[in-house]
Amino acid sequence: MNILLLGAGGGGGNILRSLKALFRADLAVVQKTDAKYADRLRRAVTTRFLDTNEFSLSDVPPEERLLIGAAGTARFGSRHDPQVARAALEESRAEVEGLISRYAVVVVIGSGGKGTGAGTVFPLAEIARRQRKLVIPIFVRPSFQRHEVEKQRYDQALQVTGQFDAAKIRLIEILNDRGYVETDPQPQAVVWERMNRPIARGLRGLLYVLSDLSQVDPSDLSALFAGEGRLRMGFAQIDPAADRDPGDDEIDVAARTCWDDSFYAFQGQVGTSLVCIQGDWSNIADARIKSRLATLAVA
Repeated sequence: MNILLLGAGGGGGNILRSLKALFRADLAVVQKTDAKYADRLRRAVTTRFLDTNEFSLSDVPPEERLLIGAAGTARFGSRHDPQVARAALEESRAEVEGLISRYAVVVVIGSGGKGTGAGTVFPLAEIARRQRKLVIPIFVRPSFQRHEVEKQRYDQALQVTGQFDAAKIRLIEILNDRGYVETDPQPQAVVWERMNRPIARGLRGLLYVLSDLSQVDPSDLSALFAGEGRLRMGFAQIDPAADRDPGDDEIDVAARTCWDDSFYAFQGQVGTSLVCIQGDWSNIADARIKSRLATLAVA
């Protein structure tokens, strides 16, 4: 399946930059052991940075830029106004719809902190759904308590998630407020990067599955992404010795790490899960990992 990663606005673009850097590093490693597989992954995933501000795209390769609403915004951005961003998307709708039509899976990433992400992330997801794409929206809710945004901007972000819920589109909702640690105060940029990396790592594993569906039932994917509610992703790394499977303690730590990521708006009963395992281990080890994750899911 071919996959479009679409970062909307500044916040969405920053997460996409982190994901792109991790994915590029992975491909360099895979290239050494399986050049054909690395090439297939490279061709399966396309990144595009959508924005209303031309300057914000200056560090992006020209072929990955998607500037919308140039006539209405004079290329200077949405002025932190979601309504201006929505109008910019309408101005460039034909171009955006044409882009989305070429992909089977569309991952839309946006933030509610200012204008472009807040104004376009839901309409972009709607466009993808109307075209019957597998759409995975990722939306970052900014922190009012930590003074990232004023109350008006925070309420705008809540309206965005309300739109997804009303349309019964399941999304990954990230809560910036949970990135701040009282015992370890850090600048905003450090907090955001600390949150972006595990999101990018979790999404990276999903990309491997979506790019090659030989090991997953498409009906399982439909159950995972269809309908209202929230999604969450976890990531953990196990490094056992080369001549053995991971031990129970290693599996337990990894499974708990996957579930302990508190950045997601995710509560209530756990539904369908997808476990992505990369490693040359026995099927017994795979089964133990899945069993431990399932046990923690209902704990």
